[in-house]
Amino acid sequence: ALRVVGQKHVKSGRMHLWIQNAAHTWKAVAEGRPVEPVSGSIRVGGFEVGREYHTQFRDTWSDREPARRIVIADRDGVIVLDVEALAADVAVAVRPAASRVGQ
Repeated sequence: ALRVVGQKHVKSGRMHLWIQNAAHTWKAVAEGRPVEPVSGSIRVGGFEVGREYHTQFRDTWSDREPARRIVIADRDGVIVLDVEALAADVAVAVRPAASRVGQ
């Protein structure tokens, strides 16, 4: 129910994503059909194990910033971005924090 596209700069640990509710299409909007909000988790690998990452979510329709969060890369270098009640789409920027967990 979620569509994700983006790019990641492996060396800097930065990433930008666009996450869309797959049911929110131009046709649904043009026809005035309500779109059921969806929730889910996006898992992305290749991050530094144990490192904190700042995430900034931005509503692409209102340019409102609904959330900032810190996520920590797990033992496999995976971060998880939780998406809650997404009706349309959201842009997400991820960047490494200055600190590492346990240091």
